[in-house]
Amino acid sequence: MLNLWIITVLVLGLLYFHRVKARGRKKGSIPGPLIGRLTTYYRVWLLMWGDAPRRYAELHRKYGPVVQTGPYHISISESHWIPIVYDTKHRFRKGRFYDVFRPLYKGKPLDTVFTTSDPALNKHLKHSLLLNLLNKPHLYIEDIDYSVFVFIQEMEAAKGKSIDLSSWIFYWAFDMTYALVFGDHFGYMRSGKDFNGMVSSFKSIVRSAAVLGQVPKWCSITLANKRFMGICRSFSSFPDPTIQLLEEIERKIQKHDTQMHSCGKSLLCRVLSSGDHKLNENAYDEAVNVLFEAFLAAAGEVAVSVTTIIYCLLNNQRVYNTLTETVRSRTDPDHIYLNGVIKEALRVHTSNSPPIERVVPTGGLNVDGYFIQEGTVLGIPQYLAHRDQAVFGIDAEDFRPERWLEADPPTMKSMDQNFMTFGKGCRGCVGRELAMIEMRTFVTKVFTKLDVRWASSTRPKTANYWMMEYFDFHVTFAAA
Repeated sequence: MLNLWIITVLVLGLLYFHRVKARGRKKGSIPGPLIGRLTTYYRVWLLMWGDAPRRYAELHRKYGPVVQTGPYHISISESHWIPIVYDTKHRFRKGRFYDVFRPLYKGKPLDTVFTTSDPALNKHLKHSLLLNLLNKPHLYIEDIDYSVFVFIQEMEAAKGKSIDLSSWIFYWAFDMTYALVFGDHFGYMRSGKDFNGMVSSFKSIVRSAAVLGQVPKWCSITLANKRFMGICRSFSSFPDPTIQLLEEIERKIQKHDTQMHSCGKSLLCRVLSSGDHKLNENAYDEAVNVLFEAFLAAAGEVAVSVTTIIYCLLNNQRVYNTLTETVRSRTDPDHIYLNGVIKEALRVHTSNSPPIERVVPTGGLNVDGYFIQEGTVLGIPQYLAHRDQAVFGIDAEDFRPERWLEADPPTMKSMDQNFMTFGKGCRGCVGRELAMIEMRTFVTKVFTKLDVRWASSTRPKTANYWMMEYFDFHVTFAAA
């Protein structure tokens, strides 16, 4: 459920109804629903039900490969536009949708690797992440292994009991990422609950931000407004994971600087090793930025991805049996089949609900006979790119990991081009390799030791606002 205050804001916005001025950006005869031409709030309506991927697919089935979904928003379904729209030269920059994901820090929004539209800042922050964390993933294998060991211990202790697996995987991901970033352990798995509310509030705020991001002008007066958020909290006490994490980062930095925190190989120690943060406020803020991005983005995405993988395995006994036999017999040291399972699960159950937006650069863009003027926001729905039958075959709707093992080089190239789970082009996820290591480690170790089964005939409910969510994901564990 969306927070009451978010719904209130949206209702007020709908009452206002946002009269549109053309401002010279005519789209010609681009097809699409009339209401989408009139108001950007149509995009809110598409998203707020939790099944936007299906709704965008229906729009393209009805109107064709190019659809106008808002006064200045275009959705494209054809895969050959992927390397153009998501290029490697920053021609198509991120739009204002991403503003809503910026945390408030020192009273103003903090631009991160994920949110910034500035190529120079993106490159600088990405370099810091790569230098300190992502180019040396082997340094963190021990922490990843230990986190999975704790998870297995807890599941062995709960053998035969019904477990909400989605919640527990979030506990694991948050504990593991906390260890990688700060060098010690949060304790979600040992306590067996979301003891400080950060996990549940993370899900809630991502869900709400994704909806509000469809109307970027609301961001400055809602999630990015310190006074507004303060008023909301005075009526409803709910934790903000961004504030919790930023405060935790500052506490850890203070402990580090007073030699009260031993963080070993953690990202915290690597980022602070030069001591620049003690001399320069900008360097301090950058350290906070890198630590924030490394934790919150990584923990949530990995948790959702691993949950999705297990969801697919439990719904396909053939693949489940093949995978468990492979990991237990250790006959696939290069993880060829497991990599196929991971990519196929993340293909079928797309991680991003709305199209990944970019802004048309100077000079505009011709798309299938339509001229789209500069400044227009366009995107390609990941859901449709992942189901393109010309790329993935006539069984593109099916979960079949073998397609990643059987493909010839040209087909594999096309499949990889369409695989958008980790983003594409110059704004692709910098943590992809580390995330793959984390997912492979979890799946390999858990399914080597344990069997997982649905706890009942009732299957989890799903919703997708920005990332896939699973509700009532009840399973039981037994010894392998």
